[in-house]
Amino acid sequence: MARRRERLEALAAEIGCEYWAADLTDEAQVEEMAAHILEGGPVDAVVNNAGGAIGVDRVAEGDPARWSAMFERNVLTALHCSRAFLPGMRERGETSFS
Repeated sequence: MARRRERLEALAAEIGCEYWAADLTDEAQVEEMAAHILEGGPVDAVVNNAGGAIGVDRVAEGDPARWSAMFERNVLTALHCSRAFLPGMRERGETSFS
């Protein structure tokens, strides 16, 4: 799963896997993705590894818009994904998140 469909299509063609393109900062897209994944069965673990640095501004010169975007990408994506899968995992006694 990733935002860039063209990269996912190339990877799927190379290794023969399924993919789902989604912007994890958009909670509705995360819910849609989770519903699709859960159609295939329960999820036992979630690895939240979306994110990245947007610039290397020093705090004194930091652009609040860039910092907000980085927080959204690095923190809120993990929150959205965790919330999408946690209820089903708790029902089965699974809570493996990273």
